[in-house]
Amino acid sequence: MLCSPFQCDRCWFINLTNREPREQSASDLRLKAYIRRVNLDILWSRESSTVEKTMNLYNKAREFANTMGVRMNLDSTISAWPLGDGVGFSEAIVMLRYSLEKGNNAKSHCQFDTIRKVRALSTNMHESSAKNGASAMSFRSGPHCVNLATCPTDSIFFRAFLKGCQHRMGSITIQDTALSVQILMKILDQYEAEFSLTSTPVGRRRDIVMISSYLVMGFCCGLRGNEPFLMEATALCEYIDKGKLHEDSYVCLPLMGRFKNEDGERNVIRFVVGKTASGIPVRRWIERLVGVLRSEGKDKGNLGPAFCVPNGNVIAYRNMDGEFHRALQQVQEGHPELISWDLVVGELYHINRSLRKGVTTRATELKLSQTIIDMNNRWRTLQTNLGKKGLYKMSQLYLDGVQVLETYLAFNRDL
Repeated sequence: MLCSPFQCDRCWFINLTNREPREQSASDLRLKAYIRRVNLDILWSRESSTVEKTMNLYNKAREFANTMGVRMNLDSTISAWPLGDGVGFSEAIVMLRYSLEKGNNAKSHCQFDTIRKVRALSTNMHESSAKNGASAMSFRSGPHCVNLATCPTDSIFFRAFLKGCQHRMGSITIQDTALSVQILMKILDQYEAEFSLTSTPVGRRRDIVMISSYLVMGFCCGLRGNEPFLMEATALCEYIDKGKLHEDSYVCLPLMGRFKNEDGERNVIRFVVGKTASGIPVRRWIERLVGVLRSEGKDKGNLGPAFCVPNGNVIAYRNMDGEFHRALQQVQEGHPELISWDLVVGELYHINRSLRKGVTTRATELKLSQTIIDMNNRWRTLQTNLGKKGLYKMSQLYLDGVQVLETYLAFNRDL
């Protein structure tokens, strides 16, 4: 009570349920266990040394007060909490229950970074309510405006619980493993062999073209997240022949849509050599992708994603990631020197980050200048027009890009 917002388990049970706990009730015993865990996490928010020093100081202050015959004001802070839950205790219990579910990184529980999203849910719903959504109370400073928060999960109590819960559980991040160029080449060789078989069904060939094009584009451009899915079909078909006669036979990859952390939609163009020094056949797979799009009539008319299912909808991330994992497992079976037998590729590799991390690692191995690496990895802020945001026409972006073409190709030429 001296340095943590603590109230005993029984009192919290009464506050939450408006009744005494029933000793023979399994549900009441379960709720009391969750209340105890919340209280213990509250205590975890303070270091033991801090608690000890606070207690020693309180005892000394109490001794001085008794000697002087005065009553300390801080004694009035030790009192019962009001009935009800205005501090987010229920949300804390829900978070603890959520933690017992099977997680992505562990079968026994969910990670702290997952369960804390309950707080974000509570805050968003609270701020969107009729009462708080209409609130105009705020602090204003120049162009910035900070609203006053009244959400229970913003209370001192709940922030102490979050801190203690995180101290107990820890924050474990399993990062995607970088995809090496050697593994990528094995995957592409596998797909090339399967694609060349006359017995391979047309539908399967289409799937091979989609995943192979995605991998060479994502790797050579250093894209991450959903960025490769933003490649636009009609513009890709229109610009596929541009750069074909260049010594690098470069390929224009047009992206269109809403990018993370940016306002509005943008058009951008990435330039990639037709074939890298290690033999990644970029143009071959992108031309096959264009062939699929043209055969399905997606090279004209309405705009749409290049990585799509036959009906024109964008391919689901999980489907692309699943195909990626199957290809990696084949490499693991045939080349354990590249992927060890004891590794679980489905946990270590994902198209979300493995491609970007792999190409950055490759560029570092090749001793490319940090300036070139940064320019590729920060391509959106270093795009033409000094990073200004706007929906520029593809033709304008292409002409602007050609003027600094060597800068764009310098990154992926030696990959």
